[in-house]
Amino acid sequence: MRLQALLVSIAFLACSSGGAGRTSDAGGDAEGADAADGSSGSSGSSGSGGSGGSSGGSGSSSGLPFIDASEPPCNLTLQGAVTGAFPCTTTLEYFTSSNRSVLSIAVADSRPLQLIQITLQHSGHPMTGTWSNMDMGASGGVTVEGSEGEAGFPVWQAVAGSSGAQDGGATPGQYDLQLMVGLGKPTPTGESFGSTGTLSATLQAVTQSGATGTVSLHVAF
Repeated sequence: MRLQALLVSIAFLACSSGGAGRTSDAGGDAEGADAADGSSGSSGSSGSGGSGGSSGGSGSSSGLPFIDASEPPCNLTLQGAVTGAFPCTTTLEYFTSSNRSVLSIAVADSRPLQLIQITLQHSGHPMTGTWSNMDMGASGGVTVEGSEGEAGFPVWQAVAGSSGAQDGGATPGQYDLQLMVGLGKPTPTGESFGSTGTLSATLQAVTQSGATGTVSLHVAF
């Protein structure tokens, strides 16, 4: 009888120990599941936050969409005494030291012409609007130099103000620039701006160069 009672006690203790182990294992499994869920939730929150930050950064810029001179296409055409169509590039800069804005339009390869040069200067910061050769404080202008002829290289011009007076004080040619100014960025000398617009000019012959007739110039950029 004692032996039987002892065996029953041992069996009861074994069953109690196994149940406690299963309870502990279940608790551990639940904690592991909770930890996994927490880790997953943290990861999802972090990913969402990162995505939101990135989206906010990409949409933070404001103003006109053109940033630099290379974005819009630039095309220049000539008609009249000389003709041709040329790709071009533009730069619009403000120089702090002189308080002047300068629009330059460059043609890398003007063949068969010798030269196409456009540099228009205006006082103050560049502003969206109209630039004319008759504006107060305007300077620079448009020059087209043709192929070499018997008298040298013929030249047609439209210049600002009285700086290019020819033939008894008359200012040759005229130009009209419709300009839209974009975003600016600092440079060592001031600021550089993106821009779009159109330039129309009538260039008169510089008689001393042997040129005759007129040249119509149009630039879209």
